[in-house]
Amino acid sequence: MEESLFPMIGSVAFIWLVGWVIKVISDNRKASRMASMQAELQSKLLDKFGSAPELLEFLQSDASQGFAELVPAEARPNPYHKILWSVQAGIVLLMSGLACMFLRNQLSEGFEAFTVLGAMGVALGVGFLLSAAIAYLLSKKWGVINGHTPPLPERV
Repeated sequence: MEESLFPMIGSVAFIWLVGWVIKVISDNRKASRMASMQAELQSKLLDKFGSAPELLEFLQSDASQGFAELVPAEARPNPYHKILWSVQAGIVLLMSGLACMFLRNQLSEGFEAFTVLGAMGVALGVGFLLSAAIAYLLSKKWGVINGHTPPLPERV
C-alpha cells in the first residue's frame, strides 16, 4: 500500500512546484516592468532639470509630492501582504502536517510516509509562522508598518 502512496505524493509535489515556479517568474517579470517604468519616469524627470539646484527646489516643493503618487501602488513594497501570506502558508502547512500525523496514528501499519509528511508539514508551518512574526516585529520596529521611520544614525 505504501508503494502506491509515493507516486501520488510525488505527482502532487511536482504539480505544486511547477505552479510555484510559474508564479515566481510571473511576479519577477511584473516587478521588473514596474521598476523599469519607474526608472524611465525618474530619468525623464531628471532630464527636465538643467541643474542640481533646480532639482532640489522641485523636490522641496508641493509638486514633488504629487510626483510620488505617480508610482503605482503595486511598485511600492507592501509588508502586510507578505506577512499575511506567511501566516496563511504557515497555518495551512501546520494543519496539514498535524492531519497527516493524526492519520498515521489512526491507520494500520505500512503508512510511515504520513509520519514523515506530517513532521515536514509541522516544521514548515511553524517556520512560516515564526517568519511572519519576525517580519512583523522588524517591520514595526523599522517603521514600515506604522508609517513613521526611526531617525537614522548620523554619519561621522
